[in-house]
Amino acid sequence: QDSKLEDNRIERERGVILREMEEVQGQSEEVIFDHLHATAFQYTSLGRPILGSADNVKSITKKNLIDYIQKHYTASRMVITAAGAVKHEDIVQQAKELFKSLPTDPTTTNMLVAEQPAIFTGSEVRIIDDDMPLAQFAVAFNGASWTDPDSIALMVMQTMLGSWNKSAGGGKHMGSELVQRVAINEIAESIMAFNTNYKDTGLFGVYAVAKADCLDDLAFAIMQEMSKLSYRVTEEDVIRARNQS
Repeated sequence: QDSKLEDNRIERERGVILREMEEVQGQSEEVIFDHLHATAFQYTSLGRPILGSADNVKSITKKNLIDYIQKHYTASRMVITAAGAVKHEDIVQQAKELFKSLPTDPTTTNMLVAEQPAIFTGSEVRIIDDDMPLAQFAVAFNGASWTDPDSIALMVMQTMLGSWNKSAGGGKHMGSELVQRVAINEIAESIMAFNTNYKDTGLFGVYAVAKADCLDDLAFAIMQEMSKLSYRVTEEDVIRARNQS
């Protein structure tokens, strides 16, 4: 509430963020998941990259920051914690004195999420770069939120699908049928199932890296093995995955 927001510090932080954005753009997995969220949750806040756009970072002003703080740094959207040999009553009193100037807008994060829910949209995005030696892609379905009971089942399913990297070897002998299939047929360099949970939604799917001429076979294998989870799962598979989760 008492941030000075000095111009030189804003400019220094602007440079730091722009460098971070350049580093992220060099990490293919990060880029893929940014595009995945952008198309899966298009036109919602969850579809926007965490670091924002370079244009916004370059153009943001001190007034923008002040307006944001005044709008979002409110008493109803903050939590104060203390640890150690402290008395609850003392902390409450100090909080009242130190944060008495905070805006008291009653709008909570739950209200904001309810007003602008992250709606999943089935869609796809393809970016062609002939200079890249390997293709990278992700396929995902609408998942579950952290509070959804199905998030536990999806966590077990994620383990059942598994993950594997060609450089590590051993794929032919792993418990995951998907990993075995990929390794035996040599249709991917690496593969990773993921289950990402958010406050009101989630993403469940598989991320993979492969040679371009293997993509059709790999995509078919992924979709078939994911579909099999709905009708052919043994108790042994569930127990193994549950113990590993």
